[in-house]
Amino acid sequence: MEPLWSLHYLRAVAALGVVLFHSLADTPWHFELGAAGIHLFFTISGFVIWTSTCRSPPSPKRFAMARVRRIVPLYWVATLIAILSTFVMPGYFWQATTRPVNVLTSLLFVPHEAVSGGVFPVLYQGWTLQYEMYFYALFCICLLLPVKLRTSALCGWVVSAVAIGAVLDPPGAVLQTYTNPVCLEFVAGVVAAQLLSRHGAGTSPASWRALAFLGAVTFLSASAWESQLGWAANLLIPLGAAATIVGMAGLERSGAMFRSTWLRRAGEASYSTYLFQTLGFALVSAVLPHVPAVIRVILFVVSAQACGMAIAHYVEMPLLRLFRARPGQVGLEAQPVTATLPAQDNSIILR
Repeated sequence: MEPLWSLHYLRAVAALGVVLFHSLADTPWHFELGAAGIHLFFTISGFVIWTSTCRSPPSPKRFAMARVRRIVPLYWVATLIAILSTFVMPGYFWQATTRPVNVLTSLLFVPHEAVSGGVFPVLYQGWTLQYEMYFYALFCICLLLPVKLRTSALCGWVVSAVAIGAVLDPPGAVLQTYTNPVCLEFVAGVVAAQLLSRHGAGTSPASWRALAFLGAVTFLSASAWESQLGWAANLLIPLGAAATIVGMAGLERSGAMFRSTWLRRAGEASYSTYLFQTLGFALVSAVLPHVPAVIRVILFVVSAQACGMAIAHYVEMPLLRLFRARPGQVGLEAQPVTATLPAQDNSIILR
């Protein structure tokens, strides 16, 4: 499959928004819209998973192992750093703890009550990976079904679970997570990928630009006024994100997409940037503890991005090579997908 530079661009922008959102947390300024990166990441996840498996569907076992190899090792490294931080910098990594039950459920991606409240793992960014693993599990089960039934079964399950959650408001971290409306963003990505593959041929670049623009406006507006829109936002956000992705991908396929190596590399490193952004913040705080807020925000963003790209090169890629599948089984592993935020945050690599 040819590289989709447009998805890397979207991931890079979404990751930058998340990092900026976190960088401004303890300042007089706020960038709440940066938190919307999580929604875009989840929708990209559904888009990529369907696209990477539609032509040659893998077996459920192969799909599951590829996802585990791609996501788990780096996440466990980041979680270990969060645990060790409790001995070196107590309290700096929010929700970090050595409590065995929290550590175990975090490593296994099981939603649970965090030590400081809320549904968060030891590495608080990892809460979005709990959604990712849930989505992977559902998709893995759907691979057992005939091709024609997979999408309808996946969408039917997610929509039904979300509807039940909206009506019953089930108790417990697990049920609250798996019935959360954010799950609709995954299926929006799946449906978007299918629409692009079936109806994208012959569309003009101008039409793709218009779709991407209208999608972005819808997505950003619904994210900005999410509280005022209520349940409508749960529908408009995935719709806008899906339209943006389809518009960008269609524009690229029509040959009208610009090429930026830096943005592509930033998108490829977005998983590492997301997981290790707090480490980048810590480095700045340790070296320059007393600087004006504006300078600190700039340094936070630069440090988080640099840290992410360094981790991607020296840790993430070596881990991928170490756990790489046998020849002929590496296709899925080239497409990581995740998301994240402190109280909301994903990434993919599509080569």
